[in-house]
Amino acid sequence: MLDRIHNGHVLGVAAFFVPILGLYAPRGLAPLVIVVALVAVAVRWRRGGPWPVPRHAAAIVLAGLIAWAAASLAWTIAPPAVAARNLASLAVLVACGLVVVEIAAGLDAAERRSFVRGLLAGFIAALALLAVERAADYPLRRVLPLRNDSPNTLQQAFNRGLTVMALVAFPVALALWRWSRLAATGAWAATLALLAVMPSSAAIAALAAGGAVAALAYAAPRVTPAALGAALLAAVLVAPIGGQTIPAPADFPQEATALPGSAHHRLMIWRFTAQRVSERPLLGWGFDSSRSIPGRAESLGTGEPALPLHPHNAALQWWLELGLPGALIGAAFLTVLVAGIARHLPGRAEAAAGQGLLVAATVVAGVSYGAWQGWWIAALALSAALMAAAASAKPPSA
Repeated sequence: MLDRIHNGHVLGVAAFFVPILGLYAPRGLAPLVIVVALVAVAVRWRRGGPWPVPRHAAAIVLAGLIAWAAASLAWTIAPPAVAARNLASLAVLVACGLVVVEIAAGLDAAERRSFVRGLLAGFIAALALLAVERAADYPLRRVLPLRNDSPNTLQQAFNRGLTVMALVAFPVALALWRWSRLAATGAWAATLALLAVMPSSAAIAALAAGGAVAALAYAAPRVTPAALGAALLAAVLVAPIGGQTIPAPADFPQEATALPGSAHHRLMIWRFTAQRVSERPLLGWGFDSSRSIPGRAESLGTGEPALPLHPHNAALQWWLELGLPGALIGAAFLTVLVAGIARHLPGRAEAAAGQGLLVAATVVAGVSYGAWQGWWIAALALSAALMAAAASAKPPSA
């Protein structure tokens, strides 16, 4: 019986649990990506397949990012032992994620059918759970341990899961597209409608922006990758300049006072981060240094600390901690991804969905979460693997 297990089964089981874990236990995504990598390698070895050694350019760029982060441990202002431990964890997650993506891209048609069943079942189950939670005042979430049971806390407890749902919606739409364009469009629209009644603006923006870019990429497959790559490159390189153009709290425009408190605070975080980047633009403050930046605990007119845990923007965190080389490597990673999607995904719909997923991920990374958070790295790796598996189209194995 073990001989009948293939990696379509392995990735199908993983795909089933990714959106559900995202909703109820997002930190479980980090161990999940490690387990999936180990099991998938074991299955491939048992079936006589080649070792899944990532050889594409994105893997090389990520290795360079890890290496530069390791070099920055020599001058980081973070506690050295903690920073080294966090970097080791990051390296393990990145390596496992690359392995899972490599295996997912190699599924044959029979394996992909098994995978798609798990992907669709898990996503439908997650949508149903989310709908029940929203309609019935979060009955399942209330039985889980929370700091308090206020309505706002119950809603916000789903924020991470909603971003995972926004990412997974793209491989789901691609899988459905091959069966029915109407079903694919309907699934994407239903997901957007459900997210719209939840409190995560980042997830809504990610799904909407990713969908718009996917549509553009499908309509203009030759122009969109170049435009997208240029836009992402510029966004990373000018991030500190953009942050410094944000007015000081005392000079903030009166008409902007209608912004939600969280949005205003985010702007102040980016302004403070850009100022600190300007103090050490070449080498940065060192890996994992965001929690140790001087002045981070000060209040800048919002009643909240100037830099709580991380900058809530991946590009600014690359600049802040790893300086110009880190920002250049990060920008190179994004542009390599755009080129790789256009080159390696087999068809027009596949390339469009891949670009949509990339934009959705960059939207979330631009406004939420720390660049090195384990669950977030795992969510990115797993969503990329789901996309690679949904796009795989090799003939069945003999």
